[in-house]
Amino acid sequence: MLGERIHEVSTGTQGKVFLIREAAELDSGAIYRYKSRVFNETEWLLQAWEDFETDPEREAFFIRRFDSSPNSLMLVAFEESQVIGTLTLLGGPYRRTQHVASLGLGVVQSWWGHGVGKRLVELSLEWAEACPMLSKINLQVYHTNTRALRLYERYGFQQEGRLCKDVRLDDGTEVDLILMGLPL
Repeated sequence: MLGERIHEVSTGTQGKVFLIREAAELDSGAIYRYKSRVFNETEWLLQAWEDFETDPEREAFFIRRFDSSPNSLMLVAFEESQVIGTLTLLGGPYRRTQHVASLGLGVVQSWWGHGVGKRLVELSLEWAEACPMLSKINLQVYHTNTRALRLYERYGFQQEGRLCKDVRLDDGTEVDLILMGLPL
């Protein structure tokens, strides 16, 4: 799989069709619109829309960084021309950490339960297994996000730690972050 560009049409659990492929610079505007939507419709993500100083040009820069890094990957899921999900594997930038990638996943709420996140994870793990630089994937997930915890555990991620009250939501609720890892 490594060396080949990921490009796949999938049918979700309820018959909805979506495309997953590696991000390209031309996606920067659609990814920007996706982020403005997904970061405003859920608190399951570590960042909020207000945390970003971004625009389509900066998104294009981020995509180029992922594309030029041999231990990093950015996948985008589309319904027609609209981005409905993204997954990033951000490889460590240093010689001593380049064997580890951090996973970030987001899917718009209207596509939850349709298999988009599941397929993004599957494709990224296939890619990571074929990447000779990587030997581990890490991620962080809220302790209250049982759906995401089940998804990651299904693919072999193990809990490696817990950061208590590490996130404060807009309503003041404090949430623990579960640290998970998957050796490749």
